[in-house]
Amino acid sequence: MEFHYQKEHYKIAVECPPKDYQKLEIVAYRWVFEQGDEKNFQSQYEKDSKRKKPPRRYNDMSDLEKCERMALSMFLHAPL
Repeated sequence: MEFHYQKEHYKIAVECPPKDYQKLEIVAYRWVFEQGDEKNFQSQYEKDSKRKKPPRRYNDMSDLEKCERMALSMFLHAPL
């Protein structure tokens, strides 16, 4: 399986995603913008990398942190 950020994965010196990560099939929720907005499917890494001047925090970020920023944020709904 090829990942959305496969080209960026090759640029970092850590395995991304880590080998111990496992596929999980669950019902999950994500805060979104307007319906149909492409930002709904972008990670923070992608949003920041498209800016004219990416945040300085990316200069000092470790490769593992960059890998983590390529993931989408998801939230589980715990039963009440």
